[in-house]
Amino acid sequence: MFKRGVEYVVKKKVSNSRVKTKITYTVKVKKALKKYITVSKAGKVTIKKGAKKGTYKVVINVKGTTSFKGGKKTITIKVK
Repeated sequence: MFKRGVEYVVKKKVSNSRVKTKITYTVKVKKALKKYITVSKAGKVTIKKGAKKGTYKVVINVKGTTSFKGGKKTITIKVK
């Protein structure tokens, strides 16, 4: 359970620290709920006060390189 008005950090792990790749974060919710959740470029998720109860999804995309395949992971956040 996540609290409103608190920031959470999405930890990102890349198997090889010498490889630099692009990591992007996208919020997948209904348009009316987008104003309650934000994700910074560093992966900090902020759920604003007044957020509606429900499920919020954050999609993490890692761009692949010649050294490794890219990937996609969805994190589900439930606000009660």
